[in-house]
Amino acid sequence: MASALALVLLTGSPAGALPITWGLGAGLAAGIADWNGNPAGANDWTCRPSAAHPRPVVLVPSTFTSISMDYSALSPYLRDQGYCVYSLNYGQRPYVWPGLVGLAATTESVNELSSFVDKVIASSGSSTVDLVGHSQGGIMVRYYTQVLGGAAKVRTVVTLGSPYRLDAGFNYASLLYRGVHLLPGADQVLAQLAKLTLPGLVGLTDSRFWAALNAGGGISPGTDYLSLGSRTDQIPPELLRYPEAPNTATRFVQDTCPLDAIGHFGLPHDPNVAALVANGLDPAHAQPVRCQVVAPSA
Repeated sequence: MASALALVLLTGSPAGALPITWGLGAGLAAGIADWNGNPAGANDWTCRPSAAHPRPVVLVPSTFTSISMDYSALSPYLRDQGYCVYSLNYGQRPYVWPGLVGLAATTESVNELSSFVDKVIASSGSSTVDLVGHSQGGIMVRYYTQVLGGAAKVRTVVTLGSPYRLDAGFNYASLLYRGVHLLPGADQVLAQLAKLTLPGLVGLTDSRFWAALNAGGGISPGTDYLSLGSRTDQIPPELLRYPEAPNTATRFVQDTCPLDAIGHFGLPHDPNVAALVANGLDPAHAQPVRCQVVAPSA
């Protein structure tokens, strides 16, 4: 498994900043240590947004992960940038060890996200939030803004390796299978999955779901959308592209950092991607990305 993981890169943190360890391997270690815990920097309900970053950021994780695993690096990174950061585990099923996210029906998962956004808004005093979603997390974010009517509460959406559509023969189930095999005890997990009906996964392979999600273009005029991807992702780049519009953009990390070979599951653990996320959240104050070499990952 080690050959499939991203190269772990340690950052030097300024005095008082949260320490960050980059790399998918570090995220897996964080998840194993405390699967349902909070990543560093997240879910401080006493945090108040600053004038420089007036909107809280809500991080929504990928299928088969948890917030402690998926956002072990991006959460402290954004907190060190001055953001109030929040994150939630959604769609968990108590009968699937160790509490993998994204297994419930889409409507149930998105309702959890909606309630969480309302809680963040009430706690922070902000009227809107920014949402960052990895893989299925990005799909949930868009479903929340497009279908559930949450767009009025969301200023910016940043998705990481999250398809705008699924077609061209792409096998999403195969990608999820590879994701499970990043976890210890993968065969036991798959045995559990095989015995259960998991509507969250079934729904993501249903063309009717995608037709509803992308009806009317799949974007809201009052929200900015940024799709960040990797050309070495298992999801074909053309499936990550938003339709062209004044409030949409699609970027690939290799366009900025050519020596970055990150894969799908490693995206939120990549320092180059993190810098691009920060620039997407605050494009008026975008900073040059100090590119690091990142080895191939899952």
